[in-house]
Amino acid sequence: MKTFVFFGDSVTEGCFELYPTSYGFDTVRRPEYAYPTLLEPVLREKYGEVRTVNAGLSGDNAHRALERLDRDVLAFCPDTVVVCFGLNDVFHPLERFSAALDAMFSRLRQYAAVVFVTPNMLNTYLHPATLPCSEKIARKTLEFQVSGVFDRYIDAARTAARAAHIPVCDLYAYWQSLAAAGTDTTARLANYINHPTPAMHRVLADRLAPML
Repeated sequence: MKTFVFFGDSVTEGCFELYPTSYGFDTVRRPEYAYPTLLEPVLREKYGEVRTVNAGLSGDNAHRALERLDRDVLAFCPDTVVVCFGLNDVFHPLERFSAALDAMFSRLRQYAAVVFVTPNMLNTYLHPATLPCSEKIARKTLEFQVSGVFDRYIDAARTAARAAHIPVCDLYAYWQSLAAAGTDTTARLANYINHPTPAMHRVLADRLAPML
């Protein structure tokens, strides 16, 4: 039986809309609509009985994820690990992101096949439906996206994957192509910040499936 572990942040975990709370806001979790779950029937059809492990964690970044790599990934003796980080790493130094990916890829490749997924785009404007309690972070992610800062993080991730000889499912490039064609990509974010809608999870699953 083949084991697939999906290692990432809130998108991998299956986080979608936000809702206000007494401490600010939290996120609606619907892992049944997230790409790891959507890939299960495809993987079963291809390999028969499989085990899929969703090791996504809301708010996580590549640097912090290294601390849970043994417990949440390698403990399952995976055949393939799908890695997707970057959305939260953009709030931290670029050099730390690159170093964390280098360390992660080096460790994982000793035990399993690895595929890296570039994340989706961030919001490109402040959507009118953005929750007031999340506006501060939405303005920051907007700045990262339109200024080109986030592009540099994606480029660094691609470079790290190439250096480790790891194939890349370039979801970010796909989102960029949608934006270039005039698509309102912010409207394809369930929280209007960084969580793609269920329909966009389906797109990711369809693009990732041939690589697994």
